[in-house]
Amino acid sequence: HHGQFGNDIVANTITDLDTLITLPCPSSANSSSILRSSTIQLRIHNQHATSPIMSSKRIAKELTEVTTTPPTGMTITLARDSDLHAWHVALTGPENTPYAGGTFAVLVDLPKDYPFKAPVVKFATRIYHPNITNDANGNICLGMLKSENWKPATKLAAVLEAVRSLLVEPLPDDPLEARIADEFKNNRAEFEKNAKQYVTRYAKGPASFTTSEVPAK
Repeated sequence: HHGQFGNDIVANTITDLDTLITLPCPSSANSSSILRSSTIQLRIHNQHATSPIMSSKRIAKELTEVTTTPPTGMTITLARDSDLHAWHVALTGPENTPYAGGTFAVLVDLPKDYPFKAPVVKFATRIYHPNITNDANGNICLGMLKSENWKPATKLAAVLEAVRSLLVEPLPDDPLEARIADEFKNNRAEFEKNAKQYVTRYAKGPASFTTSEVPAK
């Protein structure tokens, strides 16, 4: 028997369901718990259903911000005109560092769950640095991008500024390249010489966003 859950009550929205849950149920507690679980499912479903739209709006707003007022030493464009989720960043090597005089291509990939998942940031230009893999992948070790540290409120401008600050001040105690970190700490002159050689070899001229490891067919 339906009791208060008769045909006269229809749950069209989550709010209606919440109202239904608070109604006394003469038959048993089961109806209430069933409704409660379906409310939770609806809520979860609704959050995910709206996230791609929210994500695109957030990214579009941030793109406008960084193209209007770019972070120091950076030019930001979309990798592909219609795709907000892939950015190309041309990063000028900061003055008074071994990277001065170089232009570095940085790839930013935004997951479809952004900002709830961190962006993926990589160097397409080879670079000699303790916190960036010394290979074609150019993976970066940046604390704020680690999944356990990432905060959805973090702006991409702040991420890009943190990447640039790594070039100004490497973090040898949290390295991806232990040998380079060791050299940075114990033989700074050798480190700077090697870093400058990489700039001369890989980072002169305009930023190239394709990695040179795979030959074109």
